[in-house]
Amino acid sequence: MSPSQPQNTDFFMAQPNDIVTARSFADLFALIERSTLSVGGRGFIPERILILERLFCTDSPSQLDHVETSHFLPAQLYRLAPEFCRSLAQAEHETVLNASVLWADSVAWQGIDINPFDLAGFLISLQQLCQAAQRQNAVVYLLISDDGEWAPSQ
Repeated sequence: MSPSQPQNTDFFMAQPNDIVTARSFADLFALIERSTLSVGGRGFIPERILILERLFCTDSPSQLDHVETSHFLPAQLYRLAPEFCRSLAQAEHETVLNASVLWADSVAWQGIDINPFDLAGFLISLQQLCQAAQRQNAVVYLLISDDGEWAPSQ
């Protein structure tokens, strides 16, 4: 996957066993389509998500676990830290809005014209996904695929 190419990003929730049993890129996308809630977008690369995690998890180091995806190529799959999801799920609305401004001003978006209101909308959707994952005892994943690949958010 070329870092200079635009990339699709999809956040979704699943049970870890569902990820283990997915044997292909198509299986993974079918799993995302079955998910009751997913959040798509562009540009939410791991480095940016790690900075976002630090805004919500100040007491623990940032964790974005890479999931082995040799059978999902050309995609990359990450598991969001449970502490981050729990913290975001429980955050007050004003905290989420303030985090979007801090995140927009961070080095993660340096040199990119990003609107904090767009990030706020994304964070509110991600918060809803984390809340649903908490209720279902599921895990939130991030799938990154090349622009040329089909992605559920399209």
